[in-house]
Amino acid sequence: MPAGRYDELETWAARQPASRSAVTLPLPVATASSSTFSPALAGAAEVVSLVRRLADGQSRDDLVEQLDLLRFHLRVEPIPVVVIGGAGQGKSSVINALVGAGVSPVGVNGVTSAPIVVRHAEEYGGEIIIDPGSSGHHEATRRSIGFGEATSLGTNAMNPENRWALRSVELGVPSPTLARGLVLIDTPPIAEVWSLESTRVLRAISGAAAVILVTSASSELTAGELDLLRTSAALCHRVVVAVNGTNAFPQWRSIVERNQLLLEQRGVPAKVYGVAATPYWGEAGGVPPGPDPGMRALGEYLEDSVVLDTEHQRISKALVDAFWAADRLRMRLYAERTFISDRQGIDHATLRLRTAAHDAQELCSPTAAWRVALSEGLRDLRRDIDHDLAMEIGQLTEEAQRQVAGIGITSSWDDVHLYIHHRLANMIVHVQRVRKLAIRGLCKRVADQFQKDWTDIVAALDMASEAHALLNPRLDRPALNPRLAMGDLPLPRRDLPAGVPDPLLAGQDPRAQALAMYRSWLTVTERFLHDDNDATLDRVAHELETRCQHRGIELHRSIVEVFTTLNVLRHLDPETVLQRHEALEEDLEKLKRLDFQLHHDDQQPKLGY
Repeated sequence: MPAGRYDELETWAARQPASRSAVTLPLPVATASSSTFSPALAGAAEVVSLVRRLADGQSRDDLVEQLDLLRFHLRVEPIPVVVIGGAGQGKSSVINALVGAGVSPVGVNGVTSAPIVVRHAEEYGGEIIIDPGSSGHHEATRRSIGFGEATSLGTNAMNPENRWALRSVELGVPSPTLARGLVLIDTPPIAEVWSLESTRVLRAISGAAAVILVTSASSELTAGELDLLRTSAALCHRVVVAVNGTNAFPQWRSIVERNQLLLEQRGVPAKVYGVAATPYWGEAGGVPPGPDPGMRALGEYLEDSVVLDTEHQRISKALVDAFWAADRLRMRLYAERTFISDRQGIDHATLRLRTAAHDAQELCSPTAAWRVALSEGLRDLRRDIDHDLAMEIGQLTEEAQRQVAGIGITSSWDDVHLYIHHRLANMIVHVQRVRKLAIRGLCKRVADQFQKDWTDIVAALDMASEAHALLNPRLDRPALNPRLAMGDLPLPRRDLPAGVPDPLLAGQDPRAQALAMYRSWLTVTERFLHDDNDATLDRVAHELETRCQHRGIELHRSIVEVFTTLNVLRHLDPETVLQRHEALEEDLEKLKRLDFQLHHDDQQPKLGY
């Protein structure tokens, strides 16, 4: 939009009376604690604290610092869920029912024009993120605004076709549904797998924890919705279909069954729920997600399979690192207990440790075998993916030409339109599947090489054979998709790519117009997949390299610690060492027997021995 439109928006916002910022919406029920809290993450943080106390008791300031960082990262973090669907299907109503407040406008004038991001906050509030292309700034502009103004700017009534060039509208809501980090994203209507406006939605889906497609209970899923679901399932591993209108359409059960069958035939692993997305209000306020059994089932799915599962992944990584720190204490304990009063054994052990420390240092060097395997494998993988994508684009271009030539002869305009969209979905799914398999293969090759080098080093350390830290954790799992915020995604460029004629050029043959439009779609699709592939490969390579490097550094550090300990052991009193070690060993054994039980209610997890 013109740069002057930004000034116009600022002027309009400044003229709004202060009373417009007042929120008259009732608070959702069960908001006794307005701050975000997760009992599972809090329980994991308590386990890390137990290990920290052991490290602090042994004067291990380095481990204390690492464990403090682990506790810091066990905070509640955003878990984005993207809600998609065509116009009038009830996306906003589903979000309102889940939240227990009317935060997303509904009705004829409530059609979403800019993504509305609903997150947890202590009180109602709003912000808008303005694309730099409209404000003239180098970066996106974030502006606090009244809750009422924010909700208005996310709709066609106030912001038709997103004339204000808003990347997103962010709403803070004190809802218990969002208290553990769940973020619901209401998107502009999208009913087909591809269009220029859908690029940002697909980018958001690729980094989302789950995707909910809202469709009507009046009829089964359309061909466009099925292709959209197939594409979403290729980008995000949790896909849900909310069939809205069980209170209005008596045949909704048959529609749900038919949709489940269609999804199975297309190979889309999606959950299907029949819902009546009507926000329910009690005397004390909103009751999320209301009395409807379908909405309750959808809410439970988000709680158990999205929020809790995402937390489990973070907890698993944190506990691995915490017990790694505990095993470093155990490693030193075992070395001291083995060689106490054995000067000859200490001399032999220090020689082996010198060699192992040198090998561990080489494991972290730029010439390490695992790093060479990663570099060469990444180069070959980029080349293969680019070649595969170019072949797919070339084949689709030829098919589009044949399909357009047959318009009016062997097929209709609608048939060609659906065919092109279906083939675009097929291509995205194919590229994503091939990329995923290739990335897994690359990660496994690098991890196997790292494991081999690691084992060769550890095999020479007899004094550390019982240390659990030497059991190398899995490194071959590909990196998770990044949590992309809608405010970080730029608005799509509306300029046609070079070499693509304007399909609306006056006087052009209708078939030429159609072919030009399909070619522009293919070019935009290719650009999207190129950017997504590069970002994914860079992310996977960075995480894999970081994890291997971190484990190599930890191994080297552990060897140096044992080496230092053995030298100090020559001058320590054996009785004092044994007494101190008995207490530490007892604490470590308790830690091994720790029963960590996760609960998804509001109670603190149980920690017992």
